Amino acid sequence: MRRNFWNRSTKQKLAFNRPDALQIGAFKLTGLLKITCTVVFCFILLIQNFALPAAVAASDNTPNASPDENNYILDRTITWADGTIECVQIDNEKFIHLDGVKRKLVGVVLHSGSMPYGRWGEFYLPENMALYDKELDYLESTGVRVIHTNLMYVRCYTNCKSIENERKAYVDYLDLLYQHKMLVIPEINYKGDVGFNNLEVIKFSWTNYSGQPDSIEQWALRWGKIVGGYSNVIGVVAEGEMDCLTETDRYPAQAVREYMTFLVNTLQVNFDGPIICKLMGTEIKEPEIKKASLSAVDFGGFDCYATTVAKMDSRLNQLHSQLTGFGYPTTGWWCLESNAGHPIDINNFKSELIETIFAHGATVVTIFAANWVAEPTWQLFDTNGDPVPAMVQLAKDFDRLQTPVTEQPSYARFNQVLNSTTTIAQVDDRWEYISKAND
Repeated sequence: MRRNFWNRSTKQKLAFNRPDALQIGAFKLTGLLKITCTVVFCFILLIQNFALPAAVAASDNTPNASPDENNYILDRTITWADGTIECVQIDNEKFIHLDGVKRKLVGVVLHSGSMPYGRWGEFYLPENMALYDKELDYLESTGVRVIHTNLMYVRCYTNCKSIENERKAYVDYLDLLYQHKMLVIPEINYKGDVGFNNLEVIKFSWTNYSGQPDSIEQWALRWGKIVGGYSNVIGVVAEGEMDCLTETDRYPAQAVREYMTFLVNTLQVNFDGPIICKLMGTEIKEPEIKKASLSAVDFGGFDCYATTVAKMDSRLNQLHSQLTGFGYPTTGWWCLESNAGHPIDINNFKSELIETIFAHGATVVTIFAANWVAEPTWQLFDTNGDPVPAMVQLAKDFDRLQTPVTEQPSYARFNQVLNSTTTIAQVDDRWEYISKAND
């Protein structure tokens, strides 16, 4: 069962998943040791409540301190398909905390457009879903937790023209991501499509290629209701790169401001979570459109492309200057696309580029893109769903890139007290009790 929480004051601190085991956070203790450790833990809590507050108050540089619960913009408990429970939080600096552990995260863009089977956007075909499943198995094994994906309009296809078919396509796809324990950032994007008409009308409508009438308002309401039913959807992206104008896509900043405000308000009817815009981070263009987009959302997301560390550093410094001019913070943003480019070539994308993006204030970096069959040098997986050599090389650095920024203090204290007889080992971001063998 999926559960959706947008509750800043609710935290999952104690969970009981098995009748024969006490679980504290992710500790599992059984038998006589369960009773002993329960007593010890209660004693620790007494000391913590009476002795620690004074010590903490006396120091402004207390290590491993967790942010106050009021500083979370998202505080959600996820019950995964296998029955495990995870607390996912986003603090005001836009860092993601997993079970109390604050960390920078590396993710992947799972694109729903250029897939090996069917036409552009038919991501829901069984053959494509099987590829996604295989790719997600690999990503899960490398420690990837974040997926950014464009959940595009599908009612233009004859095999998906009804609202019921649209819902099934989205649900099947989101269910798969949920099964793989991915934290999902879906994007709703209609820029440049039929009826958009350069925002001459803000609440525009259209007749799709299947002859069905629809509108941006009705689609956004349906879309928001579906993604809002998934507790692992931790934020949504409203439109993509509105600051990327072309010969055919040209609209004024004021129209963007009105449209983005309308779209965000529409999404919020059914989605309780952060809403983000997605702009060009390494193309310093259309400052008024950037400013208009940022004004409508909870925080910004940027796409970052450069062939070298020096170029990435220079371009992101320019972005900082632009954001400072807006009066907008230069830290606490998510990189929603990254690769070596232009031209884009995954073979030239190194972990040093990810580190450079982190160094410029990003807390999440997602790599573009898992699949793009029209441009093989862009993609992390081949048409069989196997990782390309560049992906395998990048994955070797994921653990290092995602090293925790802080450690959960209660776990650290618990480890110190029990150190003489036990070890608390951290495995795959979870804490697990391991008994020392008696010599």
